[in-house]
Amino acid sequence: MNPNSRQWNDYGGRGVKICSRWDSFHTFVKDMGPKPKGCSLDRIDNNQGYSPDNCRWATRKVQQRNRRNTIFVTVGGKKYKAINLAEIAEVKVDTIVERVARGLSYADVVSREKLHNTDGLALGGGANGKRQKSKTHCPQGHEYTPENIRSSKSGYRGCKTCHRDRERRRRVTP
Repeated sequence: MNPNSRQWNDYGGRGVKICSRWDSFHTFVKDMGPKPKGCSLDRIDNNQGYSPDNCRWATRKVQQRNRRNTIFVTVGGKKYKAINLAEIAEVKVDTIVERVARGLSYADVVSREKLHNTDGLALGGGANGKRQKSKTHCPQGHEYTPENIRSSKSGYRGCKTCHRDRERRRRVTP
């Protein structure tokens, strides 16, 4: 392969080569057989070259899951492709990774139910979480005192001073 090629770093630059046996197309066909419909050549181990022991005919879906940047997770001591677990659970890969990071069991990792992480939250949802309640001042620097706190119907708290200023600006602006 040409070192000036756009894909040099992905192939020749990484030492990926084609076995000399496949210099003959007839030998390649003898080793691999005819190309099945909807398939193309795929390397089983992407760090190895093209050879009869490391190649197969695979669909696009299989090839997309056999990439260097494929995310793997370990659940219960067993290694899985995160995309495969995401497909089982019908959730995003990020959700699988987050569930594994929380140390959940395999059954919980692939659960189709929403598993809310309630660590650090008080009753009433995220707006009433401990982190939010621990704030002593609003983003504009006004102190949260009992006289300066306004609460919405959904449980969010805000600064009365900031709210009053916003309302004044809204009434003045034509």
